[in-house]
Amino acid sequence: MLGPLVWVLIFLPAVAGAFSFTDESPRHLSLSAGVGLQSRLEREINPDFVKSKNSGQLFAQVLYLPYVLNMELGREEGSSRMGGLTITHSTVVFTAWGRYEWASDSQWRPFAAVGGGCYFDEVVSRFDRATDERSGTRLLSGLGAGVRGLLGHLLRLEAEGRMAFVQDHKDPEFSGTVKVGFEFSAY
Repeated sequence: MLGPLVWVLIFLPAVAGAFSFTDESPRHLSLSAGVGLQSRLEREINPDFVKSKNSGQLFAQVLYLPYVLNMELGREEGSSRMGGLTITHSTVVFTAWGRYEWASDSQWRPFAAVGGGCYFDEVVSRFDRATDERSGTRLLSGLGAGVRGLLGHLLRLEAEGRMAFVQDHKDPEFSGTVKVGFEFSAY
């Protein structure tokens, strides 16, 4: 599962650099932080049923253009009940993505990303007085592409689509993320 991503990690900067546009501005370090909304499609136990899950996230980025390190933290919760059986679950996801942004004459910059992370899952099942608590972790790795824009000097907007491979899942997860935040120049 991770073999092809290792090659992408090795060759993405070289390939991206070969196709990048000329950017005459000097490199500088910037920091960005904000909130996002991720919507992803997951295949449930029934292989004919795909469910959409939405979750909020916090993000922080270190930008040394054309390279960006993007870290995200999200959480989702849910519960279901049938008769005397109640199941509640919560998942915290932490991911880190490295990406390359192509220079552009406009305020919008396209990018390609590769990354990975981990889902931290907790499930509690209750039936009458019996309780079963379980927790676990699932690793993920993936690829993404999107566009980011800087409005004015501080406000940052992003849209990204991703395909992630999650441990013990047969099919990849597809997701879309929209983010808004602030960008500050570190020097």
